[in-house]
Amino acid sequence: MIRFDDLTREERYYSATILPYLFAYNNFSGLSAFEQELLSNNLISIKSSINENIQLISEVYIERDLSYYKIEIPSSAFEKKMGKQVKPDILILSNESLYIFECKVFMNESEFSLHQQILKQKYIFDIIEKTLKHSFLNKLHFLILPYEFDIPDCVVISLFKIYEVMESVVPKNNYFLQRLERALIRL
Repeated sequence: MIRFDDLTREERYYSATILPYLFAYNNFSGLSAFEQELLSNNLISIKSSINENIQLISEVYIERDLSYYKIEIPSSAFEKKMGKQVKPDILILSNESLYIFECKVFMNESEFSLHQQILKQKYIFDIIEKTLKHSFLNKLHFLILPYEFDIPDCVVISLFKIYEVMESVVPKNNYFLQRLERALIRL
């Protein structure tokens, strides 16, 4: 039988299904392992507590959603906005940490265009912090790519590294980990 789930080239399948599942696996053990990797590389100062109030949202459209519920966004949150509203692929929020992820699985973009996309998302940090009136100890913008590139203004992490981190906590026979592994084989 053909494995359509191993043939899909739809980026959202990975950024909105596979990766969120892996981060949320076993009460956010995947996120804990990811943060341990960040901590060991001195990219964050503290890990989120597994019992913390963690939020994980894919394809978040924060401006639209806050406006819909008539939650006022301070005007100062828009100082870095570059044009239209943007949607990061994943947002992870806890009491201590704010992470924004852009994910590219099957790339055909230049380093310049990737950098521009990251810059266009930066104001989302301001919207969240200024609307919540809360500062985060860990505040990182990630660009997940199939390969290591040097893109400024973000932390570039490869899909291979994500897989390596996740396989330390997610069983090898897990459906979602297997789908990521099959995608990596095809790259």
